[in-house]
Amino acid sequence: MKKHHRTIRIVYFTVVILGSFLVGALISAFDLEGTIRQVVYWGWLTLIGICPLFVNLLWQRKLSRKINELTPTLYRDPDLYIQQIHNLLDDMRSKPLRQLLIINHAAALCCKKDYPAALSMLEQIPSNKVISIYRPVYWADLALTYFYLDEDEKASQIMQAQQTTFAKWKDSQHLGGTLAVLFIFDLLSKKEYEQAQEALDTLRPRWEDEHNAEDFQLLQKRCDAQKKDSESSL
Repeated sequence: MKKHHRTIRIVYFTVVILGSFLVGALISAFDLEGTIRQVVYWGWLTLIGICPLFVNLLWQRKLSRKINELTPTLYRDPDLYIQQIHNLLDDMRSKPLRQLLIINHAAALCCKKDYPAALSMLEQIPSNKVISIYRPVYWADLALTYFYLDEDEKASQIMQAQQTTFAKWKDSQHLGGTLAVLFIFDLLSKKEYEQAQEALDTLRPRWEDEHNAEDFQLLQKRCDAQKKDSESSL
């Protein structure tokens, strides 16, 4: 992907150089002056300004499609997903693409339950520098990582700070299941055990799938353990 992007840049600048030479030659050959000269000149500048935007848009759409096509691999073989995502995005200078690489790599590590490594990846991005379109996934993965590393206070702080953002995504097919798990984790961390069980009873049937089943099972075990502790203390 990187090679193709470089090739496109080389072709573009070659066309700009040759085209600019041709435009200059035409202006001289036809002895264009005044308004016509300005129209040709500014028309050419407009064209070479718009073309990169159009080409970059097409390239970004193609890249996004390729990344989406890798999603099944994320759950089936996280290590292969990491390799493939690096093949697509490694050596990219673009800040958004670098962040996308890090966040997707961290997501794969979460799938492997390697939360220390996932945290290490996510900490490479300064929290105040996260690009807006990546913030929901970034903060959700970071909160989930903290909960699994028993850093409940940090996770709950994220839940509180990102409450508005998460509310917008709670029904998302892509992120809804993770946010449901996070919501229950947060209730347990606050010792709101009855509310956690109620949320589990409501959210689990809707959001549980093969990818988050272990998360919901863990949450149920914690609710059951707390219930037994409460009964034994009576």
